[in-house]
Amino acid sequence: MSILVNLTPTEEARLSSVAMQSGIAPAELAAQLLREHLTSNPVSTADMVRAKLHRWQKETATETSPSISAHELFTRWAEEDSHMSPEEKAAEDRLWQDFEKDINETRASLGMRQL
Repeated sequence: MSILVNLTPTEEARLSSVAMQSGIAPAELAAQLLREHLTSNPVSTADMVRAKLHRWQKETATETSPSISAHELFTRWAEEDSHMSPEEKAAEDRLWQDFEKDINETRASLGMRQL
């Protein structure tokens, strides 16, 4: 990735001076300093997820949260469910039961209460 960084004349002179003393190009010194900083200050998983979510929302013009109330959302889901065939409902029930079983097995192995 290439990044354009605007430096003041003083910052540019300092970077060039330190790079010359180190025997490397100013761009390489800047990249080296950035790598060192990023290594010593790792980004948390939550920060990475937030950044990816923000980028996805920007790319797809998706809102952070729905602009409808929880009640309206559940009403819509109930309406969608009312159009399911008995076979689809049975498949959804099995999927939920498998999910709940897996979650409870994980929770049990961690000494947590069952859902």
